[in-house]
Amino acid sequence: MSVFQMDTEQLRSAADTVHQLSANMSEFKLQKPSLFLDCGDDAVSSALGYFTTMYRTHSDAAKHWLDKTSGALRDTAQVTEDMDDEIAETFKSIFSKL
Repeated sequence: MSVFQMDTEQLRSAADTVHQLSANMSEFKLQKPSLFLDCGDDAVSSALGYFTTMYRTHSDAAKHWLDKTSGALRDTAQVTEDMDDEIAETFKSIFSKL
């Protein structure tokens, strides 16, 4: 067997952690300020609006990446577990024929 065997429980734990990070990102959402909010200057208001839009775009991209990473870790854990079962069955079959 390979020394680089994956631990499915660690993979699942990592997937859960990454998923939790993604879920917690909603705590940091910014909302666009009301049009009636007086920032004192149109340039300041425009800059705040732009910052909020870019922050939300970045946050959405990070959340999407975390969700995809979590799913990939879960898939890897499942495939690893399935492969381990298949290898065990193969060895069982070989030993039964000896």
